[in-house]
Order: sequence, then C-alpha cells, then structure tokens
Amino acid sequence: MKALALCLVSLALAGCASTTPDPAAFTRDWQVIRGQWQALADGTLHGSCIPLSEQHRKNSCGGNEMAVLRSRLPLPANYRVETDVVVHQGVLAELMLSWHDVRFSRFVLYDIDKRAYAGVGYLRLPDIDRGVPSQVQSAFELFTGRRYRLAVNVCNKQMTAWVDGQPLLRHSDPKLAGGVLGLRANGSVNFSRLRVKALDNIDCPRDFAASDFMRDAEGMRPADPLPFCFSC
Repeated sequence: MKALALCLVSLALAGCASTTPDPAAFTRDWQVIRGQWQALADGTLHGSCIPLSEQHRKNSCGGNEMAVLRSRLPLPANYRVETDVVVHQGVLAELMLSWHDVRFSRFVLYDIDKRAYAGVGYLRLPDIDRGVPSQVQSAFELFTGRRYRLAVNVCNKQMTAWVDGQPLLRHSDPKLAGGVLGLRANGSVNFSRLRVKALDNIDCPRDFAASDFMRDAEGMRPADPLPFCFSC
C-alpha cells in the first residue's frame, strides 16, 4: 500500500495520468496560494504573478506578490524532484521543498543576482512571507525563454541540486524531510515534466552524509556531488 501511495504521488505531481488538463484533478492535487496558475494541455503547470492587463508594461512582481502553488500530496522523508523550467518573463523560479505549515526549504534560480541558491523560507498568508539569507549559492545565469532541467535530491536532511546535469550546490537543513511540494514564480514561469520519486536505500544510503558545497564564481564543479539517484 505504501509503494502504491508513493507511485500515485509521482503520477499526480507529474501530470502523467492524462494528456488532457483536468480542472477537477488540478483542484484536488494543488492549492493556489497566490497568483494565477493553470494546467496546460501537456501537463505543464504555468504560474504568473502578472495580471493580464499589466503584462504589456511589467515583467516581474514585488517579493510579496509572487505566484505560489502548493501540492496537497505528502512527500516521503527522502525523495527526488525533477522538472523542466522555462521563465518566459520575470526573474525567479523556485522549488519549495518539504513545506510544513509555514516553513520550507528553498531551491531558487534568481536572475537579478545571477545565482542559484538554497535556504529556508516561511509562508502563511496573509501574515507571514519571508526568507532567511542564504549562505549556500552558486553562480548561475538565468536566461528568459530557455528550458532548464532541475533535479534535487532530498536525502537524510540534505538537498543536492543539479541544473542540466551539472551539480550546483548541497545544503543541509535539519527539518528537510516530508511535508509537501510548492512552486513559486516571479514573472511568468512554466514547470513541466514534473516528477517526484521516493528514494530507496540505494539512492539514499542510510549513512549518507556529505559536506555542503557550492559551485564557485568561476563555475568550478565540486569534487563530490553524489549520490545522483541511479535508478531514476
């Protein structure tokens, strides 16, 4: 029964059950916290914080106006998230990992500072919306209109993040496990081919622990980015 439940989480989040958008399924599996969100015909989740009436004169939003989507499906303790991301307008795309009530762990692609970073955030509208300054970040240039493949392993309370197969950073967080997944967009962003997979003892050994790392400003790759998830 547990294996079936995890399979259903993966299918529901990835949009694999159907190629036709199902408004009832979207409402069942996701909660729109802020902004405009819709499921497109291919299963892509499109989020925007820019009202249609203003898209001709602005391409991003204030930090407290970003579009946020929250899954209703629980995550396992150790898991992997993969998704394609395209920022059509704007400056930020974010995975909100292991979201428990208010607190979550962040993996963010941010155009203004040309970096990718990990950290902690807090969100419960209408009164809480803030983040903790990140100490783990890597040089990264985000181009609008370009497709990026994001992959994040959550293993033993550590996240390891890759973009297009390149390891960017690892970040430890004592509360990084379980919860639910969230998506955030500053501008107009597509999240497609979204997949969540539980990690077993092969992809996340019980004794796995490694140092946090971040790719430096010259783009040097870290020495020990594993584990990658061999069965994914």
